[in-house]
Amino acid sequence: RLSTSTSGAKIYYTTDSTDPTTASSQYSTTIVLDGNVTVKAATIKDGWNSSDVVTKAYSFKCADPVFKSESGSYTSFEVGISSATNGSTIYYTSDGSNPIDNGKVFEAFTLDRDAIYKACAKKDGYEPSNVVSAEYWISPQNSTINILQPKGDNFKISKPQGWFSGMYLLA
Repeated sequence: RLSTSTSGAKIYYTTDSTDPTTASSQYSTTIVLDGNVTVKAATIKDGWNSSDVVTKAYSFKCADPVFKSESGSYTSFEVGISSATNGSTIYYTSDGSNPIDNGKVFEAFTLDRDAIYKACAKKDGYEPSNVVSAEYWISPQNSTINILQPKGDNFKISKPQGWFSGMYLLA
């Protein structure tokens, strides 16, 4: 909010880094900012010297992306990622690299392999969002496990920690 205590004075402002004059936008209500911007304002009254220019920089950061499905094991599903920042573009990677630097533009697709996805949102004039990630594993729907008994009677079937249902280690 901009205000002045000088009766009859008007406030002029710019968002293009130039100093305000009477040819600049006159402040009358909320200034809507979209993106990183510097606002400069001054009070101007006919017959008086202008006030000092007041400068305030505003920066905006894209909202963190949200994965449609939580990390986990699925038989198949469509990967969805969105950001609350209107007009932002989602970038993602599935190779562990940083999507801010190396990401591909996201378009929904059906997951067909295990992967760790990293994503960020970008928009011109905004700082990129934080990088978020989700890990997905594809589980077979109806799989059969054939176990061949090793020679001898001494073998053990175990399920190591972190392995999913239907995955076992023979030792």
